[in-house]
Amino acid sequence: MYKKYRKITWLLAVALTTMLVFVPVAQAVEPEHPEVIISEVLDLIESIYWQGTDRQALVEGAISGMLQALNDPWSEYLTEEEYRMFMEAVRSEEAGLGVRVVREASEWVIKEVLTNSPAERADLLAGDLITAIDGQAVQELDGEMLMNLIAGEQNTWIVISVRRGEQELHYRIMRELISMPTVEQRLLGGGLGYLRIASFGENTPQEVATALDKLRSGGAKGLVIDLRDNPGGIMESVIGTAQELLPAGPILQVHKRDGTKDIIETTGTTATMPMVALVNQFTASAAEVLAGAIRDQTDGLLIGDTTYGKGVMQDIYELEGYGAMKITSAMFTTPKGAMINQIGLEPDLAIQPSTEGLPLLDTMRTLYPGISGDEVTTLQQALTQLGLFHSEPSGLYDKQTEDAVRVVQSSWAEEDADGVADSWTQLQINEQLMQQAADANDQAILDAARA
Repeated sequence: MYKKYRKITWLLAVALTTMLVFVPVAQAVEPEHPEVIISEVLDLIESIYWQGTDRQALVEGAISGMLQALNDPWSEYLTEEEYRMFMEAVRSEEAGLGVRVVREASEWVIKEVLTNSPAERADLLAGDLITAIDGQAVQELDGEMLMNLIAGEQNTWIVISVRRGEQELHYRIMRELISMPTVEQRLLGGGLGYLRIASFGENTPQEVATALDKLRSGGAKGLVIDLRDNPGGIMESVIGTAQELLPAGPILQVHKRDGTKDIIETTGTTATMPMVALVNQFTASAAEVLAGAIRDQTDGLLIGDTTYGKGVMQDIYELEGYGAMKITSAMFTTPKGAMINQIGLEPDLAIQPSTEGLPLLDTMRTLYPGISGDEVTTLQQALTQLGLFHSEPSGLYDKQTEDAVRVVQSSWAEEDADGVADSWTQLQINEQLMQQAADANDQAILDAARA
């Protein structure tokens, strides 16, 4: 003990050149009782730290530190506020504006405004560029940080600033509880039904059941189940969803730390249909469970890209007064034992979207009639691909280019159609190009599913 203290004293003295006083801490404590040390450390910090302490913060820091020491990216501590937001997401409900936001280039863009939402009533539009939330610039924020600013307590106000063309607009909107549907369905023709599952929340099995009834009544004899970009969700939800879609049998194996495994089965449905699943690199966790079960239980094909590869599950424990913790408790595989974790599921038919070769604009410089150069050539190539420019790209911003830009601008507001390709207009052109590529990819996938 003396040598340990002497070594520490020397290191601290060199680093800090300060006066140190050593006090023995829990000298009689046996190593097998670390909880006593933790309690002693908490008491010491609270009694001697010179600026005073916040016990809540100390306990939260201790819990967070223990979970971080696991070096497991999926085990984490959630404060009470983070836990509230987590549960709202699980329930597919949150207090917010009713917008879906995506990152395009260096901007946050409103991709969709939900019907009858606060955002729709305030006249926010798809294509608006978000510049600030409550005066805080958002361009450098990641998606989680941005959504944390948009979401909040029900019936509280938010000021969202957007750029629309040359206009900078500010909207003061009250947050409302938004019920976010997780399932959408439509008939594709030829007896094929399309079922998209965006995530697995508490209501997903019921939404799937309702969607299937509509598809069957419309004549669907086969299913395309779209699990692309599905990050997962609640295990009970994916089991309930499998109950609606798959025949009776196992849907996954759960492997425990002691080497044992549980086979999770459902009683299934007799009203099954031939099906394929669409997957990509963002199909994760519970979505990989369903994708693996579709392949193993029905011989359904996986079409798209290799999935994310999260083959571990977490339990969540509420900590009274201190939020909650998520901790990894088991690994899972497909019904036939195929590994998922850190590997993902390989598609049976690989079809991957690509923006390679698209004439995307850099959006940094306003382009206007009369100028010339490579940027104008790229603009004309983009307009050609959209079917709006019908001459050989010359690099000169001529009348035909101006008219084509006006057509693009007229799609959102006639009064903004000035024929000048500012950064917002260029972003809209990029969006249309990427949507065109996505549509072509979707068509290739659906053609493969029909085959």
